[in-house]
Order: sequence, then C-alpha cells, then structure tokens
Amino acid sequence: MPESFALNIDWSGLWTWFLFFVRFGGVLSSLPGIGTEEVPMTTRVSLSMILSAISAFTGIHAAVPDSALAGAGMLAVEFIYGYLIGAVPFYIVASLAVAGQVTAATIGLGQATMIDPSIGEPVSVLSRFQSFVAVSVFLAIDGHHAVLRAAMEPPGGMGLGVFRPNADVAMILVERMSHTFELAVTISGPILVAVLLAQFVLGLLTKFVPQVNVFIISLPLTIGLGMFILGGTLPTFRDHFIREFNATEEIIGKIVGAGTRPPADPPQTP
Repeated sequence: MPESFALNIDWSGLWTWFLFFVRFGGVLSSLPGIGTEEVPMTTRVSLSMILSAISAFTGIHAAVPDSALAGAGMLAVEFIYGYLIGAVPFYIVASLAVAGQVTAATIGLGQATMIDPSIGEPVSVLSRFQSFVAVSVFLAIDGHHAVLRAAMEPPGGMGLGVFRPNADVAMILVERMSHTFELAVTISGPILVAVLLAQFVLGLLTKFVPQVNVFIISLPLTIGLGMFILGGTLPTFRDHFIREFNATEEIIGKIVGAGTRPPADPPQTP
C-alpha cells in the first residue's frame, strides 16, 4: 500500500479514551441520583463518552496491551474501580433508605409502598422520601463532582488499568456497609424510642382506663408522632449527612491506596 494511503491512528489515545469510557460507565452505574433507571441509559452513555473525551486530554495515557486477555483485564478493573467509587456515596444514601424502611414499619406505614428505581424493588413511601432527601443533599453540595474528579484524576496519580481489587479493598467496603447500618440505627433511633414509649403509655392507659378504645387512637397517634419527630430531626441529620458526603474523597483515597498497594511478601519459614 502506498504511504499516502497509510492510516496514522493513535491507538494509545483511542485505548486511553476507551478505558476512561469504561471507568465512567462504572461510575454512572452506581452514583446516587445519576446511576439509576430514572436517568435513561442513552443519557448516561452519552455523558460517559463526553467525560471520557475530556479526561483523555488530561495527560494520562495508557499503554496498549500486548494481548486481548490483558486488555480485557484492564477493562474489568477500570469498570470495578468506577463502580466502587460511585458506590461510596450510594452506601450513605442506602442508610437513609434502610432507616426509612424501619421507621415506616414501626409507625404503621409499611404497607404504603412504591417502586424504587435504584434497586427495582418496592419500598415504603417513607424510605423513598428519605432516599430522595439524601440524593438531593448529595447533589446540592456537589458531591457528584468529587466522585467524577476521582474518576478523572484518581488520588495519588493512579494510572489506567493498575487498580487491583484485593482483600484490603474488600475490608474497606465491608466497613462502609457496616457503617450504613450504624447510620440507619442512628437516624431511626429517636422515632423507635418515641414510638416504644407511646405504646407503653397506651398500654398503661388500657390497664387503668379499660373504656378507652386504644386500637382506634394507636395508629394515628403513632403515625403523627413518628412524622413529627422525623420533621424535627431532619435538619440535624441533613448536617450529619453533609459531613458524611464530605468524607467521600478521603474514602476514595483509601480505596485507591489499597488497590494500588503492592502485595506483602510472604513470611519466610526458618
């Protein structure tokens, strides 16, 4: 073929863009408020393509793999990395959803359900409402910008295709999941205690004044008390969740450090 017809393609730049595309695809599959079925797939794919094109000009370049197996491995780890850093704030949002589910079952709204697009399962209306509040706070403080920056320029200058999921990364995720349940208990705790005290008082009322029909006043009283306490504590938990979301970059840095740390040498036997 004549040299005038030879194609001069920068395969390294194209491969770099494709790796970023897969990474942002993972981010936009788990990021709260964006990585749900409420945002059309075409919109998320288009956004991933645009962000990948911008990231490819930041100076990060990936070496073209020698084999298809090595290339598939790089694509896999990039998607895993993107999905994990998007899941960090998702765990915080999930804690509010769990708290809403527990609260709804406690005050008698457990049967009022609706579909949650993030998981595709029916959840209580109160759980859906609290999830919406958490996502609104996350987007209002630009928490999604912190995650997208970590995908574009990971902490510590981590390159493309070098992240390795290992036991340390798994331990960080387990800690975040356990922290999710701690937040859920913290949020739903005041309502659970108040409802328990209300039921105790109603039980005493039934004992000393049998003529009072407690079953008629129990449900509206419990629902009203729960909603009142929820509304009163919502500003406090808003500030608490802002602090949780602000720690997103620190947690992502721990994940990057754990995923790029070289494996420890095995102990030497005497």
